[in-house]
Amino acid sequence: MGIDNNSKKKSSNTEKSEETLNTTHKGKGLNFLKPLVLLVVLIFITVLIFNRINSKMEKSNAKEVTHTVKVETRDIQNILSSTGVIEPLNIYEVTSQVVGDVISADFEEGDQVKKDDVLYQITTDDIDSKLRNAENAVPRAKEDYNFAQDKYTEAIQKYNDALNDYDDAAKDYGDLTIKSKKSGIVKTLFVDEGDKIQIGTQIAEIYDNSYMELKIPFNSSDVKQSLIGKTAKIEVTDSNEKLEGKVTEISNIEDVLSGNRVVKTVTIKVKNPGGLTAGTKATASIGDLYSSNDGTFNVLEEGIITADKAGEIHSLNIKEGDKISEKYTVIVLDSDTYKDQLDAYQNKVDNAKDVMDNAENTLEKAQEKIDDAKTSLGIS
Repeated sequence: MGIDNNSKKKSSNTEKSEETLNTTHKGKGLNFLKPLVLLVVLIFITVLIFNRINSKMEKSNAKEVTHTVKVETRDIQNILSSTGVIEPLNIYEVTSQVVGDVISADFEEGDQVKKDDVLYQITTDDIDSKLRNAENAVPRAKEDYNFAQDKYTEAIQKYNDALNDYDDAAKDYGDLTIKSKKSGIVKTLFVDEGDKIQIGTQIAEIYDNSYMELKIPFNSSDVKQSLIGKTAKIEVTDSNEKLEGKVTEISNIEDVLSGNRVVKTVTIKVKNPGGLTAGTKATASIGDLYSSNDGTFNVLEEGIITADKAGEIHSLNIKEGDKISEKYTVIVLDSDTYKDQLDAYQNKVDNAKDVMDNAENTLEKAQEKIDDAKTSLGIS
């Protein structure tokens, strides 16, 4: 019994050893096959890639093949087979640029025409009428332009005048005085303090009696123009005062005094010794020629002082009977009202500018009319 058990154990161990050996041999066989399979796959992929590259190269070589043939005349025939609508490349429409009746159309449908061929002839009545109107429009437009040009020039002048007036007034803004431009005696005063005056307002009448002039009649046949500049002797009628003067003028007009005496008026300038006034009478002689009657003294120079500025009179520095000299200050103006005058000048400048701009626009429109009229006539 002991031997049998040992035998069984040995037999069992022997079987296990055989199984282990067989398993080992099987594992070694599988490990040997794996590299072979991988090698086959790689060879297949390589062959596949090579075939594709070779195919592309063959196609490329096929495209680069050049075929040469001998040059000769041959008939080439291309047959197109398709369906569709054939249309011309360009279509043109002929339109009339004038209005009128068609009197000629020497073509039919299907005819071939060339550039500049006459297709239609149209009556020219409407064209002639438009042409006449256009021809008449040109001179009318030129007249309008000339009128606008004159107005524009006038507007420019008025604008410049207004601008100069403003500039002058601005310069005078610091000087609020009005001065006399003449010497003499104030005869009449026309304004008072507080009055508002404008440029050109009469302020006072003055006269200069430092010299007087005597207008006296002489026999017409005795006096000649050559007497001008000669010395005349004068005797004042009321006082018998003796004076001398110079002949300054001989009238060409003859007058008739009582007794049918024909005379001419002679003017003599006399320095006033102080007692001569307007209306004083005197007689005169020039050499051996004597006056035909008494003459009357008048002041040699009279004049009006006028305002060269506008504003309210702040102070009046003269009164009637005053003797004043040239450039004497007769009035001082209030500064506020003078500023108002400056504003008035500015308004004149602005208004003149507007007129000038409007005149310029009118001038441009007149030029456009001329251009349009010329264009309608085909004149550049």
